[in-house]
Amino acid sequence: MKILVLIKEIINTLSVDVEEDEWLPKEMDSDDIMMNPNDKHAIEAALVLKETNEGSTVHAMSMGSENALSVLREAVAMGCDSASRIDYEEFLPSEGKAEILTKAISKDSYDLILTGMVGDFGSSQIPVLIASKMNFPHITYANTLEVDGNSFAADRYIEGGAIKIKVTMPCIVSVASTANEPRYTSVKRILVAKRTQIPVFSLDDLELDEDSLSNIGGLEFSAIEKPDIEEKEIIKIETDDLEEGVSELLSKLKESGVDLGGFK
Repeated sequence: MKILVLIKEIINTLSVDVEEDEWLPKEMDSDDIMMNPNDKHAIEAALVLKETNEGSTVHAMSMGSENALSVLREAVAMGCDSASRIDYEEFLPSEGKAEILTKAISKDSYDLILTGMVGDFGSSQIPVLIASKMNFPHITYANTLEVDGNSFAADRYIEGGAIKIKVTMPCIVSVASTANEPRYTSVKRILVAKRTQIPVFSLDDLELDEDSLSNIGGLEFSAIEKPDIEEKEIIKIETDDLEEGVSELLSKLKESGVDLGGFK
């Protein structure tokens, strides 16, 4: 079984400051990039399926700049057998991204394509769009994953229970962040990842160009703004008397206009 995992580089917001009037940082290097945490659950799911289905392989693919190499090497360090990068870093709506990824996926034959449940823009559209373009069945937010011959089954948790879904492979599945706990990398695998050759595909290799991509519609973001943060007063009560402290706290909350319900 050949498994493909689509992963994405995202900005490490702990190491990068974005100006208020900018969409992205003006300058970034590989230290400012991290793997989308949701994608690690997709990798873990792929590796578990590989371990339980003899002869299986896992390939990681990402679209982005050279900085994405660090993310792909991390995927190999986790256990992926190989990786490749699509050299394209311009901003595109989901339809455009899905078109590029579909062309890249079509260069090989995969039985199962896994993704994280959501990317950094939060649309969750990519796996569904790819499935539509490739005419593959798809399952979203899978919590349990199981292969049985040419069939794939997954449980999707809902309020009050779970739905069991079964489809025929090849198929596309987005993995829920509650599905597993991603493994840590070993020193041995990190060394393997550093030596791994990662092929790069251009738009020309995929028989695409900027003009064809610009004609693809889809959801567009007109602006990204920081939310207004309202500063609240911090109430600190110092007392050794519990009843006195509770009484004073309730009094201050009441003064602040908080609805105390049955507490008066």
